Amino acid sequence: MTTAPGAEPRPSFPRPSFPRRHPVVTGLFLLLAIVLVCMAGGVWFLATADYRGFAESYLSKKLQRPVSIGALDVGWGDPLTVNLRDLRLANADWGSTPDMATVKQASAALDLSALLHAKLRFRTLAVDTPVIVLERDPAGRGNWLFGAAADRQPSPQQADAKPQADVQPTGRKAFPVLLDFVLSNGKVSYRTFSGNILRIDLHQVALKTSGDDQPVEITAIGAYNGADLSLAAQTHSFQELHDTAKPFGAQFTVTRQAAKLTFAGTLTNPLNVDGADGALTIDAPKLSAILSIFHTTLDNDPAAGLAGHLTRQGDFWHLTEAKGQLAGNAFAGKLDLIEGRRGKSDDIKLEAAFDELNLDTLLPSGGKSKSSGSKEGWQDISLETPDKSAPRLAATLSAAQLTYKTMTAADARLNGTLAPGEIVIDSAALALSGIPLQATGFLKAAPGGGKLSTSVDVKNADFQALARLLGSATKDLSGKLTGSLALALQGKTIRDGLKASSGSAVISMMNGRVSRDLLEKASIDLRNVFRNGAGTVQVSCMLAILRLKNGVGALAPIRLRSSEATLNGQGRVDFLSQTLDLTLQSDRKSTSFLALDIPIRISGPWQQPKVNLLGNAGRIKLADDPVGDLPPAQQGIVAANSCRQ
Repeated sequence: MTTAPGAEPRPSFPRPSFPRRHPVVTGLFLLLAIVLVCMAGGVWFLATADYRGFAESYLSKKLQRPVSIGALDVGWGDPLTVNLRDLRLANADWGSTPDMATVKQASAALDLSALLHAKLRFRTLAVDTPVIVLERDPAGRGNWLFGAAADRQPSPQQADAKPQADVQPTGRKAFPVLLDFVLSNGKVSYRTFSGNILRIDLHQVALKTSGDDQPVEITAIGAYNGADLSLAAQTHSFQELHDTAKPFGAQFTVTRQAAKLTFAGTLTNPLNVDGADGALTIDAPKLSAILSIFHTTLDNDPAAGLAGHLTRQGDFWHLTEAKGQLAGNAFAGKLDLIEGRRGKSDDIKLEAAFDELNLDTLLPSGGKSKSSGSKEGWQDISLETPDKSAPRLAATLSAAQLTYKTMTAADARLNGTLAPGEIVIDSAALALSGIPLQATGFLKAAPGGGKLSTSVDVKNADFQALARLLGSATKDLSGKLTGSLALALQGKTIRDGLKASSGSAVISMMNGRVSRDLLEKASIDLRNVFRNGAGTVQVSCMLAILRLKNGVGALAPIRLRSSEATLNGQGRVDFLSQTLDLTLQSDRKSTSFLALDIPIRISGPWQQPKVNLLGNAGRIKLADDPVGDLPPAQQGIVAANSCRQ
């Protein structure tokens, strides 16, 4: 340092260095650094008449932003006391508020001997009403960048750089010793790339230790986006904090209502909560206590618990050896998370396996909406996709046994992804009440809601099991079914989507059994007037094809061929009004001479259709329907069934 002849030497303070990765943490330490520099500046300029003005000038020049201080007073002694009032740091010229940071008042008592050795050791430090506004410009530059760093335009390569895994112990060695620190009435806000504003209220923060080599106790009471939170932590000493060659030990518990999150382990970069390695536990008697932080609530509020090993290296988070319970359903799994950059969503990979999963404990009962109190059905299921703030989630879920009300399923497996604007089911499989089902599909954002495309396949399903699942106890038909469904629709809900829907379905049976009584009733056999047909007969084939257009399914053909009669049919099923209109008739060439072979019409609501006899004028005309418009899988099912002809 050089000075003019006769001028008093003035020290040069180093420019503070702040972590870049997490702006909220950066802002807090930025504010603390400014306060500390202001106080340290006051010490060195006791002999100067206007050290407040010099501190303002020095900081303004270094930060290249206006800094103002209402008052800066220094008490000479040991400890050295410093008091400042009305500190203001101007925001970037593009910022949404005039000031980036303000402090109503701060006071400190510094160890004079440590200060003479160029170290900051605060016996006491109190900061009252700090307000920090953190935000980014359209190019992605944060208002916490100063000087030349604020002028640099990030390159596309830097903006889209891969997440970093290296962790450096930034700021540990130079961090001041705080024997007794209190912060009151603080507020921090951070505007994300998506425009959302994260708000942190720091009602009271306290840090205390009895010495440089003694453990540190930290308590905090505040809120995150309006959700009340509290923190209780115990860390290793400041002496160990300054030893950057070793990870820093810490244990902390975050409490929200009755829910608690606890971490016990070490951190390589504790000032940035980075390089974490330790045990994580979550205990939430009501899961909404956690979800409400993100403005999400559940009608059925289950308990949740989790224990696992957490590591964090830069943008990478890993939770392994995880075990827990959700609404009493035990599970094991792991989770990987990569933090998104420049407004991009986080990437999450989740694996969870349940031995038993009871959906009754998770899903709300009664099916009532909170807004109207009316029951919602399957037509009211929303087709809206996750918004742009949603993470990209890849999930692998499984349950050895799955139950919901009266339904049971075994070996349930799901592989899929959730991302902004889409939900994709790569594969899903389960044995529902003994019926093996496989499904794939996707839901993507589209004008007016979402676009749904899905296919469901069933192979060798027991017809009796399917009948029981649908609430029927009929024993008139038995055998193994093979089927396939393909569906495409677009709208805000399934009801809206059905109005402009398309799709098809095929059901096939080979070598089943049908009751003789059913055949005689369907063919209007006069013998059935005097007795019920006893026994069953062989079914050589059964085939039904449905083509869906704008919510109405055309059924043609419907055909069942047995050794004693052949039944044919066609009709329509309206999925919007939930009605049907079907005509069935027996083939005169296949029935006995006592059969009248009068067509039967089944029509009306699904739950209570009416059955009427038609005259010969109501007989349907049979024709071989082309199947070239069906998906290849369905064409294969039809081709393998002898009832096609």
